[in-house]
Amino acid sequence: MKKVRIITRFLRLAQTKVLQNVMMILQCMTGNVNFPTPAPDLKTLGDAIDAYSEALANPASKANTALKKQLRIKLAAVVNLLALYVQMNCNNDETIALSSGFPLAKTKQPVGVLTKANNFKATPLHNCMIKLSNKKIFGADSYCYQYAPAASKEETGWISVNSTRASTVIKDLVSGTQYAFRVAGIGANPTVIYSDVITSYVL
Repeated sequence: MKKVRIITRFLRLAQTKVLQNVMMILQCMTGNVNFPTPAPDLKTLGDAIDAYSEALANPASKANTALKKQLRIKLAAVVNLLALYVQMNCNNDETIALSSGFPLAKTKQPVGVLTKANNFKATPLHNCMIKLSNKKIFGADSYCYQYAPAASKEETGWISVNSTRASTVIKDLVSGTQYAFRVAGIGANPTVIYSDVITSYVL
């Protein structure tokens, strides 16, 4: 069963966005039978919202800027505690959790077998190096780049280089030699699909 998780990342948004979100939470939590004894109580949340809203409406000044910062920290503390209460009392039920007005973390969906790499390129560099690159593969945690002398016909002759990025540099190759290259995305699914083989000479 997937874990329902309350998030409060909206507290990092712009002032007006924060206010909109917390007012929605107050509205959703008021009279909500799923959360009969919110902690902190809703009066505490309402008071924190009113104080912050009033500060936002006041004319700009150094003193008011400092006050807004202080009140935003206080409001965030109340909201975070309330989020913890909702998390502990939603019984891992997504519908109940959403009734609080809090947003939920998105659940990662299984990607399945990764697609074959596209736009795979081999670019010769100086000092017997070749840069390999391809478009990012959705769902790939890393990439397995393989190379071998193009004259080699054996499937077991590939040398592997792993990278967390959609590019890597192969070093210490033999100048003037033609090499074959391929790449595959590595993800949760154990099935690995390699790209078409490309070749390049080393400078």
